[in-house]
Amino acid sequence: IVLADGRSLTIETFKFFVGHVTFFNAGQIVLHDNTYHLIDATDPESLTVLLAITDEIKYDSVSFCLGVDSTTSVSGAFGGDLDPTNGMYWTWNSGYINFKLEGTSPLCNTTKNAFNFHLGGYLVPYRSTQYVGFHVASKKDLTIRIDLSNFFAEVDLAKDHTIMSPSLRAVEFSSIFARSFQIVN
Repeated sequence: IVLADGRSLTIETFKFFVGHVTFFNAGQIVLHDNTYHLIDATDPESLTVLLAITDEIKYDSVSFCLGVDSTTSVSGAFGGDLDPTNGMYWTWNSGYINFKLEGTSPLCNTTKNAFNFHLGGYLVPYRSTQYVGFHVASKKDLTIRIDLSNFFAEVDLAKDHTIMSPSLRAVEFSSIFARSFQIVN
């Protein structure tokens, strides 16, 4: 990938959790999906989250949790998308990895020019779960896109190339990642 500023990088792993997708109409909840979905760029089936939105459901905004909330994290490991075998769970005292991005860039002064961002944490002050929301027009299909160039525009890979545990830096980077989401009309 070549970014707008000419920097190049290769992404090898890109995974994250989306949960608690909620649709609102005039501030009232009209649909709430209480499950978590693991989005994995290497699994095309995971890139589409299907929810039961009928024509009768009218909404003007949507929000979702980016990562796994603290209540779920303290409840232990689960199956399905939250299964630890998916490589997105640290331990009982660190919880889930909300966002995993790994790759290489010549800007990284690391072994093999690698960058590794495993962002997570559920305890204050390292609670890295983010909430993303948009005002939207009701329609049957809603497409939300991630523009990682926004993420990398705010990250200096020469200086910040490795985050592998809950930290204030993980919270900051999680916030940057949350700003990379956009509605596609």
